[in-house]
Amino acid sequence: MSWIEQLPNTNPPTWLGLPVTAENQLQSMQGTTLLSHLSITQGEYGEEGLEDELTGRQPSTGGINSKLSALLETVDGWIGAMPHAKSLPIAGDELTSDAGASPIQRSLAREITCGLSALEQITEDLAVVRSVLAMFAQ
Repeated sequence: MSWIEQLPNTNPPTWLGLPVTAENQLQSMQGTTLLSHLSITQGEYGEEGLEDELTGRQPSTGGINSKLSALLETVDGWIGAMPHAKSLPIAGDELTSDAGASPIQRSLAREITCGLSALEQITEDLAVVRSVLAMFAQ
């Protein structure tokens, strides 16, 4: 049984016989799929663009630039709609570690902390998406 405890907590992809870049390839494919679904969901594809997506045909380059520009405008709208972290309440340490704080106060403090970290992550991710779209839309 000691050999089980000696196993590492995580294993590299090569342990399963996959290439070293398997995780990067997976994330790249997931990102491409996400952007494709996002474009369709937001209605950025016209009927021709949706047909091109389903049939695998390459659309004209003018269509791609206009679609990227439209998607860039959508992402800019999302970034503009995101609340600024400075305008949101901050949970002080006295609410999370104070034994005198009520369970509701501690719960709300944890939710505020989790919400702020999620907001920060989403804002960073949208900034990355915006920079990539801006680079390709030029």
